[in-house]
Amino acid sequence: MKKTLLLALSLLLAAAAHAQRWSFDDESDSKDDWFGVDLGVGGMKDLDGTGIDFGLRYLHEYTKNIAWDAVSLKAVANTEDFGATITPQLMTGIRLTSPGLLKDMAVFGGFKAGYGYNVDGEEGGFCYEVEAGLKINRHLFVGYAYNNQKLGGGNVKYSAFRIGFNL
Repeated sequence: MKKTLLLALSLLLAAAAHAQRWSFDDESDSKDDWFGVDLGVGGMKDLDGTGIDFGLRYLHEYTKNIAWDAVSLKAVANTEDFGATITPQLMTGIRLTSPGLLKDMAVFGGFKAGYGYNVDGEEGGFCYEVEAGLKINRHLFVGYAYNNQKLGGGNVKYSAFRIGFNL
């Protein structure tokens, strides 16, 4: 967990270091609202099987580099025992995008936090997610996400390859 938080802090510091290159007044900056879909597959620590997630999100861009992930509603589950492990999560957070690498490509990183609830276990708690990846274009993202959900006396940890689509 310390490594994950250190990674998130490093991403935020790197973004702040490049802030002088970001324009807040340029008319060409996109200041759009996006609805998006995220799909992920990966591993869940301490649980057998493969973890999957499906999420819907609403993203508000302040500039092309700084966005508020206003509402992210997702469900995380383990494929071995889908019904008993399905955990809806409601989160909000920030997404930072680097200045462009190539035409529309850029690197992004984000952090969100909120509340998740395990339906079968009837328990919930604080959850957070750290993500990093590559923005292929304005509509397609690929990357890595680390999700941590507090349930009962422990945490469910999920690491996944993620693909996201802005609609």
